[in-house]
Amino acid sequence: MSDPELYQRGYNRIYDVIELEKNLDDIEEIIYEVLSQLNKDTVLSSRVLTKALGEWLMNNVPGRGILKSAYCKQVPVYIPADTDSELGLDVYLYMLRSVIEDKKPFGFNPLLDLQHYAELVNQQKKIAIISIGGGVPRNWAQQIAPLLELIQGRMPKGKAPKHIHGIRFSYGLRICPELVNWGGLSGCPYSEGVSWGKMDPSGTFTEVLQDATVVWPWILKATMQRLDKQRVKIEKNFDLAAQLDRVINLMERYKLA
Repeated sequence: MSDPELYQRGYNRIYDVIELEKNLDDIEEIIYEVLSQLNKDTVLSSRVLTKALGEWLMNNVPGRGILKSAYCKQVPVYIPADTDSELGLDVYLYMLRSVIEDKKPFGFNPLLDLQHYAELVNQQKKIAIISIGGGVPRNWAQQIAPLLELIQGRMPKGKAPKHIHGIRFSYGLRICPELVNWGGLSGCPYSEGVSWGKMDPSGTFTEVLQDATVVWPWILKATMQRLDKQRVKIEKNFDLAAQLDRVINLMERYKLA
């Protein structure tokens, strides 16, 4: 079937995978329902929206789901390029409809995601990153180290937040087939990140130049089996809920929106 035929029949093609347009329409209805339940004074960011979607899924959909699990475990989900997505289009349409119907649209500030992530990372003693693929999400996560350093050095004299300290990634795993010679961010090695102040030069980093959809399940399963065989227990040495509460308090103190 040709691409024009796929379009006429309501199919979207991603290389050799087909996605029904109706599926995206159904998701749009859910997003509208979630947005309609939020306080109109809420300033949206991708984290706020994904949390609300996770809560909706927990209350309305049985079975597993990424946003549902993240909500239940209090794990924030950020979407750095949220307007470059079906989710972003749906939010825009909802807000445009609000304006046309003389209703108050939501405020939207993506910098709130960056602030939330920065304050959360800043509380850690060591940080690690697992990059599955490349592009905007990868660099958005990595650039937090230079940001914390810049906060310390670029604020007015004596005005820099005293709780901010510098931290770089000590561990990293990158799974992406993109080669470094093309010059794109997706293919840049962790060693390049050292020159930007993102990675600790004494850290431990591994890069797998393969399709993540093929090798990631094997890596994950092998790791779980190895930990089980060696009877290694992963003990969480931090209180995520307390850290998230501190993040919210700091965001209120240094309010961007």
